[in-house]
Parts: sequence; C-alpha cells; structure tokens
Amino acid sequence: MSAVFRKAATIEQWLKVAVVAALLTGCGGGGGDEPPAGNSPAPSGPSEEPPSEEPPGAETPSEEGTDEPPDEETPEEESPAEEPPMEEPPGEESPAFTAPEGLALTAGHGSVTATWDPVAGAEGYHLYYAEEPDVTPENYAAYAGGVWLQDVTSPHTVEGLTHGATYYFIVTAYANGEETPPSTTRAITLPGKIENAKTGALNDSGVVFCADATEAELDCVLAAYPNQDAQSGRDAEARAGKLGKLGDGAAGFDFLKISHAGIPLPPDAALGPAESDWACTLDNVTGLLWEIGPDEPGSLRDRTSTYSWYSTDSATNGGYEGVADNGVCSLSDCNTQAYVEAVNAVGLCGFHDWRLPTAGELASIVHHGRTTPAIDTNYFPDVPADGTPYWTSTPFAADATTAWGIDFMDGVLLYAGKAARFRVRLVRADD
Repeated sequence: MSAVFRKAATIEQWLKVAVVAALLTGCGGGGGDEPPAGNSPAPSGPSEEPPSEEPPGAETPSEEGTDEPPDEETPEEESPAEEPPMEEPPGEESPAFTAPEGLALTAGHGSVTATWDPVAGAEGYHLYYAEEPDVTPENYAAYAGGVWLQDVTSPHTVEGLTHGATYYFIVTAYANGEETPPSTTRAITLPGKIENAKTGALNDSGVVFCADATEAELDCVLAAYPNQDAQSGRDAEARAGKLGKLGDGAAGFDFLKISHAGIPLPPDAALGPAESDWACTLDNVTGLLWEIGPDEPGSLRDRTSTYSWYSTDSATNGGYEGVADNGVCSLSDCNTQAYVEAVNAVGLCGFHDWRLPTAGELASIVHHGRTTPAIDTNYFPDVPADGTPYWTSTPFAADATTAWGIDFMDGVLLYAGKAARFRVRLVRADD
C-alpha cells in the first residue's frame, strides 16, 4: 500500500511541475527541468515546487512593477584609433622647393639664350644678369648692366647685348610668394667684331681627285702618275679627314660667315639686310674678308650690277684712269672707284677700308675642283649664271687701257679693256 501511495505521490508531484512549466512556457519563459526518468523515489514530506528558472536571455521584471526592462550597462563606444603619422624611410626627405639646376647659356648675335631644368611645384622663374660676377637677386641693380627679368620660361633669349662683352646669369624659381635661392652662376662672353689680317698663307686648288692618261676624277693611288696636285696639301688632308678648320668649306678651303655688324655666324646663316644677317665671308686661310652681293635689284650692292674700271690713283692705275661711267648700277657713276667709296661710306660688316682685290687675291678663292661656277657656292652664292667676269685692281702691264679680271664660271684669269662692264667683289684686311 505504501508503494502505491508513494507512486501516486510521485505522479502528483510530477503533474504539478508539468503544469507550472506549461504556464511558464506560455508566458514566454523557458522550460524547467524535466522529471527524472523511470521510478525514481519521491522525496519524503510535502513536496515543494522548485523555483522556476528563467530561460537564457529572459528579462526580469523591474522591482517597481513597470514593464520597462532594467537598465543595462551600455558598453562605451571606443573612438577610432588615431593613425600614427607616416614616417619617412630612414635617409629620405620630402622634396624641397629648391633652386633651379642645369642653367646653360648659348651665345648669339648680340644675344644669349638661357635654358634650365624645371623645378617641381614652381609657378614661374626669374632671370637675373649683369656684366659683373657674383650677381644675386639682392645686388643685381647695383652692377653694370644689371637686369631682372620676371616671370620667364626656359628657354629664354636676351637680345640687345654688347658684342664682345661678358655676362653673368642666375635664375630662381617662385611659388606662393616664395622665391628659391639662385642657381649656380654661369658666365658667357659674346663674340666680338672680327679683326682680320693677311696671314701670308695660300689656299690649295680645291682639286681632290687624280688623273691618268685617259681619265680624271680617279682616286689618288696611281703609282704610274705620282706627285699630282690632289696628293698633297690642304686638299689631301681634307680628303683624309685630317684637316682641322676654324670654319667650314669645300676641300681644303676654310670659310666663316660674317654678319653686317662684323660678328661670326653659324654655317647655316642666311643673307639678308638685318644687322645679324650674313653679308661677308672670311677666309680663315688667307685672312681676307670678302663682300657677298645680295640678290636685291636696285640696291647699292645688288649682285647683278656692273661697273667700268676706273681709278684716279696714278700709283696703281697703270697710267690710265679708265672709264668713269660705263656700267649698270644704282649709282650715278657706275665705276669701280665710285662703288668702293659708296660701300666704305656704309661701313659694310663694320669696316670702312674696302677695296678692289688684286688678281692674286681674287684668284685665291677659285675652286679648281669644280666649274659653273668655280667657287664654293655655300660661301659665295652670288655668282650669276651669265658668266660675267669680276674686276681686279691689277692693270695689264702690256696695255694700260686694260686690267685683269676672273671668270668664275671656269676660274680663268683674263684681261679686258677698262670700259668693259664687269662685276665687283670687294675685299679688306689689315696689312
């Protein structure tokens, strides 16, 4: 009987627990512990309801009876960590606003062209120059010829400088009102007016080929025909690539272009009326400076003008003055003496002592290695194709009414009556 009672009590206890658990589950709570499986012995004495356990995450009502959940501690939001400043690798620095580098100067005809390397971050550049060394942005104005050129770019050309003078240049960069220290100072001396004098040397013939009994323009390796003109001298050295020159020219010739102002020019300089244009040719071998006639019809020195031979100097005219006016030109009297005087009044290439060349002087520029014309046309482009000869100052000794001239179509020396209409190429040199 006791066993049955004990079992019934156990069932009753279990039912009570089940009802409580169901109520709690319906209210959103979690379930309690399940009854033990099997016929576990029931505890003695009146049974007590086990305290209900809240399911995980269940909220406990506040003590004040409100429906508000209890205050929960809100975790403090951590502010984002500040990134540490970037550190430059050891030995490296941020690029600085530095002075321009690579300043280079090139001389022109009374001008200088300056170039330099760009500066990162620069808004522009200032160029300073003077005719004294140690020029700076602070002292340039106190120096001779001191100039400040603002907001320039590379390359920049400075015009109107003095021939033969030395100039000192610096350049700075600027940005946001800040100017860098100056660059390294560079100096340059401009070419000055030439001073040419006779050297006493002779040009070679211009012939660079040899010949045998039947052929010309052969290489000079002919054992049967030794001692030919092209086998020695300046022409032979030029052909072998062993001849040094101050300027340029065909074969052994060495010429230099000269401006109206008497300043040396590059080989590609062109003829023209401007002070910086080509007007004369200097022979670096003989030291003679030659006039080059422009293609300017109606002008004083037009290359197609002709003149009769005329000189009132009894010491040089051979005993006969010649004909005062028998040429075709822009002068009132188209004769050689009047033309010399007119050119000297102008001061061609900076000189006032031009004259007619002697027969030997004019023959020195004949290029016997070519014909039609027999001259280096890169430096004497003014020989007209009609073959009109050029006068020399040398009278023909056998006949005072005649004088020597040269036909540059084939380089032949000839004489003609002083009334003939020949062309003129003037020359000058210090003796």
